[in-house]
Amino acid sequence: MGVENVIEWIQSAYPNDSWKLDSHNGDDFGDMLGRSFAKYTDEEILNAVEKVIDNVQELPSVATIKKYADNARRANRVPYYQELPFTRQKVDMRQVEKARSQVFSKEKTYSPVITPELRNFAKAHFHDITDTLIAKNYCELIANMETDCMENGYPTTMWMNKKTGCIDTRVVIPWNIRKSKSSFDKFGKEE
Repeated sequence: MGVENVIEWIQSAYPNDSWKLDSHNGDDFGDMLGRSFAKYTDEEILNAVEKVIDNVQELPSVATIKKYADNARRANRVPYYQELPFTRQKVDMRQVEKARSQVFSKEKTYSPVITPELRNFAKAHFHDITDTLIAKNYCELIANMETDCMENGYPTTMWMNKKTGCIDTRVVIPWNIRKSKSSFDKFGKEE
């Protein structure tokens, strides 16, 4: 949208005073509009001119249009909210750094704390599992222990790779749910 469009719009809204914006006066008015509204969006300018036309009976000055634009800009401004104060416990970074250095050291001196509950949970699923394998799969076992072997309402089962000793968790979807969500039978043929 250009300044010419704004001038034409104002001239059509104020036909008795439109002669004041012809030729030289119109050029001066347009220059003032262009300089005054350089930092405004087209939408802000149009809204301001619309408000001026609704509220001002005579041909408005650039200052009047700018006043309406400033008021609209202030009304649409998002208020600034200060951050709410919150208390935060200090973390002893020495312990974090010690654990980090143990995990990433070449000697691999870090070993997770294997609680009796975790050991019993692991033995219930894998009767011959050792503490070394429990430590290796610590995150997977803890996650399954905390969720009672459930994922999004479905039961899960854990599988151990015999070669690597890594435990993998898989979601078990009962056959009647699978069958209702699919039109394929158990052999992959469409019914």
